[in-house]
Parts: sequence; C-alpha cells; structure tokens
Amino acid sequence: MKKKITIILLLGIVFLPISVLGQDVDFTYTANGVTWKCTGSDGGTSYASAIINGEIKGSATFTGELHFPSIVSDGTYSYPVRGIKGKAFENYTGATKLILPDNLGYLWEGAFRNCTGLKGELKIPNHVEHIYSGDEFENCTGIEYITWGEGFGMHYSNPVSGCTNARYIDFTKATVGVTSYYGEWNRNILFCPYSGLMNHTLVYLQDAAEETKFKVEEENIIHKGKCKVFKVYDAYSYRIPYAFTTETAQCDRVFSNTSGKSVSTLFLPYPTNLPNGMQAYELVKKDLSWGTSKAFYFRALPTGTRLEANKPYLVRITDGATHTLPVMTNVEVPVSPAGYTTETLATDDGDWAFCGTTERIDNAAATAKKAYYLSGNKWYPVQNGMANDYIAPFRCFVYSKSGTAPAKGFTMVFDNESGTTDIRQLENDTETDLKSNTHRIYTLDGRYVGTDYNALPGGEMYIINGKKFYKF
Repeated sequence: MKKKITIILLLGIVFLPISVLGQDVDFTYTANGVTWKCTGSDGGTSYASAIINGEIKGSATFTGELHFPSIVSDGTYSYPVRGIKGKAFENYTGATKLILPDNLGYLWEGAFRNCTGLKGELKIPNHVEHIYSGDEFENCTGIEYITWGEGFGMHYSNPVSGCTNARYIDFTKATVGVTSYYGEWNRNILFCPYSGLMNHTLVYLQDAAEETKFKVEEENIIHKGKCKVFKVYDAYSYRIPYAFTTETAQCDRVFSNTSGKSVSTLFLPYPTNLPNGMQAYELVKKDLSWGTSKAFYFRALPTGTRLEANKPYLVRITDGATHTLPVMTNVEVPVSPAGYTTETLATDDGDWAFCGTTERIDNAAATAKKAYYLSGNKWYPVQNGMANDYIAPFRCFVYSKSGTAPAKGFTMVFDNESGTTDIRQLENDTETDLKSNTHRIYTLDGRYVGTDYNALPGGEMYIINGKKFYKF
C-alpha cells in the first residue's frame, strides 16, 4: 500500500504545472526609457528574482543612461532584479551613465566591459555580494569616481581594471575586512577589487582592513586617514573626497626654463615648498584698471614661504635651470574644494577671478567660463570646439564669473618686493606710467618695444620703469 501511494505522489508531482515547481521565464520590460531583456526565476514564489540580460537596441545603436529598475514584471509576476548577466552590456560605448538598483546582488564577467562613454561616478550598491569571474567594468575609461557599498563579497578578479581616469575608489563604507587567497592585496594581484587600477588612483580602504593583508607602502593607498606615499602624477586628474595625513608627498611635474616657459601656474592638493631658483607669486585683489582694460596684480612671496594646498599661485624660474618640487614629509592633504571656492577675485567689480583646479576642465566647460590659461609665458583664451584646448590639472586660470567676454584686454603686474612695497602706490605708479605713453617699455629679454601701451601685442610680459607687467 505504501508503494502505491508513493508512486501516485510522484506521478502527481510530474504532472504539476511548471510554474508551481519553478521555471525560467524570458520577457522584456520597459522602464526608465529602456526596454530590458529579462529572465525571471521561480515565478510566483516568495523568493522570485530576475536577471537582466541586456536591452533590445544593442551596443551599436544604444545611447543614453543605463538606469536599471529594481523590479521588473512579465505581466503576471513581479521580480526584484538581483543579477546582471555576463557581457550583457559589453561594448555599450554610447551609454553615458550607469545607475544600478539597490537590491542588486550579483554581477557576472564583463557585464559592462568597454563601456568607454560612462562618465562620473560608478556606485556599487550595498547589497552586491558577489562579482563573479572578473572584468565587470574593465576599460570603462570615462569613469571618474568609484564607490563601493557595504556588501563586500569574496569573488573579485580585477573588476575595475583599466579604468584609467578614476580619481579614487572608495571602500570606506564596506563592513568587512580584506581577504586575499593569493597574498596581500595590491594593484597587480589578480584577486583584488582594485587590481588593474593605475597608480594615480587613490584607494581608500575600509577601517576593518588589516594592514598585513594589503600592500601599505604602495602609492596612494589610504587607510584610517593615513597614507605612506602620496604621489601626484601631473598628467592625471585628482579629487580628494576625505582628508588624510601622508608620510611623504611628491609631484612628478618638471618646471623648465626652455622655450620661454619661465613663468607658469601651480595649484597642488597638498602644501609644498619651492626649490631654490623658483619664486612664487600670489594675486592681490586691487583695482588697477583704466578704460576697458583690467589688471591683475601679483606680489612675490617671501623666500621660503610654504605654499598652501588648493591655492592658486604663479611660479617663476629665476636661475634659468630646470626644477622639480621637493618631497614633503608628514603633511595634511585636505578635501578637494567644491567648485572654485579657493579663487581670488582679480578685479574690484567681482567679475574676473584667478583660480586653480586639480581636475582637467574640458573644452566645453572652459569655453563657457571664458577661461584663459598660461602657456609658455603667454595667456591664451580657450578656443571653442577645440578638444585639445582645455585647462590641465594642477594649473591655474583666469575666468569670468558672469560668463561675459573679455573687454579690451588685461595686464598683469609683478611686484618682486615681497610685501615691502606699498601696494596701492605701486599700482597707481604702474597705471600712471602706462597711461602716460612716455616711458620706455621693454620685453623680458631687453628688447625695446616703444612707449605706447595700446600698441603692444597681447600675450607678452613687459617691463616699464623696473616693474613687470603682462598684457593679455
């Protein structure tokens, strides 16, 4: 009798509807302007979930945001989105922004590989537990900031390798420590969540990480507010989301006097001294203007003055040699300022300002600000539509706060007496000298160019009565 009952029960199970036992259901679902390809599992049960496999347009034609829904529906059942299939959005170069659902738990290999058009922040949600096989965001070269959520699973194989423009990767919200099966974490080991990132990318590790589990002496690794080696690579953008103390700080920039480049600008994220043979100038907000011209007055800092972090300076080579900045020890690296909060007003009308940046400002943004940059002792306006015309990291620029075009021109006056000259008197004297059209004007190399200020070519530095000035 028992055998018969068992057979009947088994036959009953065989002929139950598939939806009761659980099945995979393929369907599409439209949300946030995208029609997603989905697979739902275990339809109708309390533990139903879905994987997103792609979207209907394909990588060749898709453009815009990939804003994933947290719940999808096949018309009968609703499914929380728990996973994104491997290679589902590989080579989606037209995707500009990525927003992952909060309930996402899994990502598979190469899910967003080569999405080079993604910009801004990549935020990994709190509930992501596993990233399988690796290279999920490989070569997403436009991503600038990477923030990891609280969930910190074990399956990592260089998920962000090749994200060459990432300013930082932030693990500080993670609630578990570092686990590595193949030695200490570093940028070169395979099973590490920041392997494959370049040395300029700051890595903020969670407090729970044990120092024996990661390579603490590696460049730009920050743990519990401390860093061993902070290095600024001049060609890359930096942003500091959290302040820290570093044992050493250095910059690889070379200041050269060749080809008339003795004057340049400097805006560093940490305090620094200047080597012998270089002079720093700061802008002093004063009104030295006449007609439609504007003037910027720069005063030399006393020799040995330590330059502040995130403050704009002019620097000049005074001995004709090539220089690098010294290695600084035990300095504070503050949070990067928002916008241009460290700018100095250059004119009394409050319109033009002198400021700096640690991040590249692209052509469109710089053009909109009517920005001027210094190159080879000359100031140039950023030309609209020229991709290679931009504001480079760690440089300063002059821009219009109102976005208005420049008036007749600008002058830039240098005072080499560090603070002993009466500023107002020097300004008045310079203005009087220039307006008089009677004093001889020379270039820095001693060439006489006449007495008429209005006839001088813009973009050059001149000397009048021993005072240096710059005409835009």
